[in-house]
Amino acid sequence: RSQCTLRGTRSSLPLTLWFVLNSLDIGFTAMKEWKPHAGKDGVRRAVHAGTWYDGRGASLGLQLDKWLEDARLDADPDEGKVAKALFAPHSGYTYGGWTAAHAFKHLQNANYRRVFVMGPSHHVYIRGCAITGTSRHDTPFGVIPVDEMVNKELYATGKFKIMKIQMDEEEHSIEMELPFLKRLSTQDFTVVPIVFGDLSDKDADEYAKILQPYFEDPANCFVVSTDFCHWGRRFRYCYYNDADGAIYESIEKLDKTAMTIIANQETAAFSSYLGEYENTICGRHAIAVMMRLIDRCGGRSAFDVSFNHYSQSSRARTFEDSSVSYASGYVLPKRAVAKNEA
Repeated sequence: RSQCTLRGTRSSLPLTLWFVLNSLDIGFTAMKEWKPHAGKDGVRRAVHAGTWYDGRGASLGLQLDKWLEDARLDADPDEGKVAKALFAPHSGYTYGGWTAAHAFKHLQNANYRRVFVMGPSHHVYIRGCAITGTSRHDTPFGVIPVDEMVNKELYATGKFKIMKIQMDEEEHSIEMELPFLKRLSTQDFTVVPIVFGDLSDKDADEYAKILQPYFEDPANCFVVSTDFCHWGRRFRYCYYNDADGAIYESIEKLDKTAMTIIANQETAAFSSYLGEYENTICGRHAIAVMMRLIDRCGGRSAFDVSFNHYSQSSRARTFEDSSVSYASGYVLPKRAVAKNEA
């Protein structure tokens, strides 16, 4: 087993400044109770459209439709087997869109009326979680209303901050899932975007307890927005076990070990895995909360968890290379949901 000296390290001064600056909550808004207030006319713009993915609705629609048509489907929605939750990447569509389609295909013909999208914060340090201050999120296919009632309920717990519009729009982990959701929708639905920051295991337990009533509601669906290993010097992570073959093969084994743990619903083992390997799975805290939600709502007796596609942005062969890994997965209830139940 070998690794570059940068694994899990940062320059101490920038890291200290990073924590100090973000401890000032400069990316957040304090309010007595949640209400929509941010963005022009309450809208969070699709700021990554045109760069991270096609901003033209017609051509984007053709691309997503083709991917969704060709993606692998492991459950028959006509039998009431539609996913309760998904694991999907949030990279630019050129890199991870095809993998994401394998997850979203399991929402075809779904009747969900509310979707919780849980993604990591990439630019601002958060201790805990944050929600949007906007009332609508834009996509190339039109706007999706934010569920204002749920946002008020979440903010009232005292466990959620409210993002200022600049932080909200800079963060891509929520936005990248929305075009798929909007394209697949057969009825009106609302979205509950939640951006995850740093969580301890105890924090993850608390957030799972807060979200449990929403997870138990058959009208709700959840999307965990996450990429897997970010490998290379630019990510300060160069884990490599040469017994597994080339670097990209070592990365794949590392990722698939995590995927197996998640699929087996081994919550404690996932925490141990992260502690041992420090794999740079950006959505690890959202994954940890999702695993606890599944456990609280019946675990293996109630849900199957599977991954059905894996890819890498490039095949790293030397320590001068870099790559990001993508995986698609889904949480499938063992009991079929009647169409009128949701």
